[in-house]
Amino acid sequence: MTSPTFYKSYKFYKSYKTYMTYMSHSIFRALLPALLTFNFQLSTFNSPASAQNPIICDRYTPDPAPYVHGDTLYLFVDHDENETLNGYFTMKDWLLYSTVDMVNWTYRGTPLTSATFSAWAKQDNDCWASQCIERDGKWYWYVTATIKGEAYPGIGVAVADNPAGPYKDPIKKPLVKGWFKIDPTVFIDDNGQAYLFYGNNMLWYTKLTKKMTSITGGEIEVKTKDETAFGPYKGYDDNGNPKTNFEEASWIYKRGDKYYLEYAAGGVPEHWAYSTADKVTGPWTYQGKILGQADGSFTIHGGSVEFKGHHYMFYHNGKLPNGGGYKRATCVEEFTRNEDGTIPAIAFTTKGVEPLQTVNPYERQEAETINQSSGILCEGDYNGCYVTNISSGDYIKVRNVDFGTTGAKSFRARVRGGAKKGTMNIRTGTKSGTVKGKVTVDAATDGEWTEVLCDLTTAIKGTVDLFFTFSGNGQLFDFDSWQFSSEAIAADKSVDITVGDEARSYWLYVPKNVKANSPLVVSLHGASGHSTDRSPFRTDIADKEGCIVVYPQGNPIYFPVFGGTVTGWDASGEVNGDVEFIKAVIEDVAAKYSVDRQRIYCCGFSNGGMMTYALTNTMSDVFAAYASISGFPLNEFHFRHTGVRPVPFLHIHGKQDDFVRYALMPVIVDEMVARIGANPVPQKTTVSGKYDKSVYEAAEGSFPYIYYEMNNMGHNDFTGDIETGSSAQVMWNFFKDYTLDTPCDTTLKWMPRIETEGYVPKEHGWVLNSSKTLLRFGGDQNTDGKQNVYRSLQMTSGTYKLCFHSEGEAGKELTVKLQKLTGKKNYVLNATALVGKDVCLVFSVEDGWGEYRLTITKPAATDQITITNLGLFSLTAEELTGVRAIENGIFKVESWAGAVYDMQGRRVINNKWQHGLFLTSTVGGKARKILIK
Repeated sequence: MTSPTFYKSYKFYKSYKTYMTYMSHSIFRALLPALLTFNFQLSTFNSPASAQNPIICDRYTPDPAPYVHGDTLYLFVDHDENETLNGYFTMKDWLLYSTVDMVNWTYRGTPLTSATFSAWAKQDNDCWASQCIERDGKWYWYVTATIKGEAYPGIGVAVADNPAGPYKDPIKKPLVKGWFKIDPTVFIDDNGQAYLFYGNNMLWYTKLTKKMTSITGGEIEVKTKDETAFGPYKGYDDNGNPKTNFEEASWIYKRGDKYYLEYAAGGVPEHWAYSTADKVTGPWTYQGKILGQADGSFTIHGGSVEFKGHHYMFYHNGKLPNGGGYKRATCVEEFTRNEDGTIPAIAFTTKGVEPLQTVNPYERQEAETINQSSGILCEGDYNGCYVTNISSGDYIKVRNVDFGTTGAKSFRARVRGGAKKGTMNIRTGTKSGTVKGKVTVDAATDGEWTEVLCDLTTAIKGTVDLFFTFSGNGQLFDFDSWQFSSEAIAADKSVDITVGDEARSYWLYVPKNVKANSPLVVSLHGASGHSTDRSPFRTDIADKEGCIVVYPQGNPIYFPVFGGTVTGWDASGEVNGDVEFIKAVIEDVAAKYSVDRQRIYCCGFSNGGMMTYALTNTMSDVFAAYASISGFPLNEFHFRHTGVRPVPFLHIHGKQDDFVRYALMPVIVDEMVARIGANPVPQKTTVSGKYDKSVYEAAEGSFPYIYYEMNNMGHNDFTGDIETGSSAQVMWNFFKDYTLDTPCDTTLKWMPRIETEGYVPKEHGWVLNSSKTLLRFGGDQNTDGKQNVYRSLQMTSGTYKLCFHSEGEAGKELTVKLQKLTGKKNYVLNATALVGKDVCLVFSVEDGWGEYRLTITKPAATDQITITNLGLFSLTAEELTGVRAIENGIFKVESWAGAVYDMQGRRVINNKWQHGLFLTSTVGGKARKILIK
């Protein structure tokens, strides 16, 4: 920031208590209204819609300080407020923008405000000129602000790990302070020594320590009245003293063997000049004028950089609408250095510079990356920025967007609804060009970000300027990001995909009415079927419900029940090629469409239904709910009870099905109901001549199992004899009640609930009170033709606990055993438990998946003992690690040596929360506290 008051002499300042008092008496102050009126008239004739200068349109951005880092140019700027108070500079914060192409600028937030320097700086104003530089991974932003309680300025520094912040003031005081000490420029020489230059009408420099937050060696004054160094005097001050050509806004850098010092020159109004030297400390030699007086502004603070082989000169003017001397805007011009390294005179243009590269519309682009705009405002911080303040008639222009020869066919944007419903129109060429597509954003309901998408009316091809125009009533939505696709949104086609080294395919169906954040249904065909069957989930249901459906194509596989090889699924319940393929299909669709990860569902017919059961093990953390028609787990493709969560499941089976035999379904139902802890006694509904519907209601922390037995259905993938007249609609009505984050007990592995009234355990494979056997579950494998279905307790490698409660004669012991039925028939659990106690026995399975028999034996056949609340669980993370949560507020710490922590990572010291975790462990029978550093 440049204050016109500082062009007066130091001696003159000493005669006044404050520069504001001086301003009220100065001749210059009296002339400012006329000067600013003239500047305003200059600024209003220019239309930013057709110009590239100024480069930032949503705010006034004076005193640009460009900095090149890698392939990005960062632009650190001051901020003139929209409302000028007391006829003087009104500046409350500092802003950051960046670019990779020099024509589209990304708003990066407001990383610094006067509050950052609250320890020493005046608040809510006087946030003047600054410059930022990176060193050893840290970013150092040097700023000018007025000292609290004083009238003179100081230069402070804020430090961050990222150019966008967050920044902190590490020293809580200015590095230097005093009259005329403004406009810092920082430079690191080849030997690693950093220098800070600053000053108005006078010029100083000082060395910075390597930490960049303190000075060393004192301040050294550069003689600005040396005409050899800075050119001839430009007039006289109020005391009659000759005025130096050097005014303020020093900008220092090195090119080749020469050091360059650019600066605002010639008094007020200013122009831009430069001097050179063989050493950073001088002596300096005046080289001449670079830029004349800026349009609409009596100051011209700027600086030049080299970026991607091009040379650019930044400066500010007053040519934004309503701009002027106190409302300035950053501009940039490209120039070519002379062969001897000197800088030519540079003309002002409204055209600005040419782009260095194109924008890729097929990658996510930030809405706040803008070439030109009107009406909108960018907001946010280092956590993320976005466009807001959108009203009807506003627009955003993105320059030089390369859609290629194929072109874009669809569009998606991340938005957040506002007070009113609004529309975003996509145009090319000009802001009034033909509408290529549009999306509607509903009024806000929950304030959450969501996606909107549309197919384009015609493909956009080639390299064009892209315009987003907005319409609606009142304050519209917020706009976060956008992306185009070469694929249309609506789809009914085969898609090829490579998984590992294998070529696979799936059929994709996307209805025309699909919305952002869409649910996805994975529908698996039966053995000998094909993805083109589009079974068992129908596309008309997808049209009605607005969900995406994929129909993966199975691979050739040998099926004993078919007596040969057919297309199908390896439904073993293990992670295999088919599982990886289905995962890859989901990722492929999610990469192209807006898919709600919490609403992905799986269904299948026949062998596809068998695969659906298998996926409850291998992908229970992907699918929110499952459904099978005419398919259940066989021994050859056995259901493994090893998923990371219980799952909601719907099964439809025909009573006339002799292929995947209906007669074997009771065992499947028993296994699933016990697996998810549902009530084993169903709520049953019978519709005469059509179906019996059994609802095994969910227990706390679990989900239901719903089973339709269809009277007139054989081995089919659909039925009309059902509530909605469509099995696909029944599946969807079931799916939509569940999301992946629906709360459940993720440790639950098996809960048979044999004590439930109306449940007859013997009918479900239990042996009860047979001699000394109190209960047993899990029989040896039986063969029933080619379909082997039997009951067992199934586990994979891990640590578990078997829990139950017993009632009977206190003090007696029960023997509890878990014996493996597959492979080596060893015991993973062989323990005793006291009658009358809540029992929780911990054991481990170490050799992968297996099927097990549970046996609990009583001391004598005549003992009257009952078992309740039987369940198998995996150990929680707390139980595995020993981490415990502190409950009921503050944990008492008198007996603890050192720190104590809770599950949220908060450290407890003197009954106050801080960060960390604690462990508890029992060693030698005593509780010990194990601290995590």
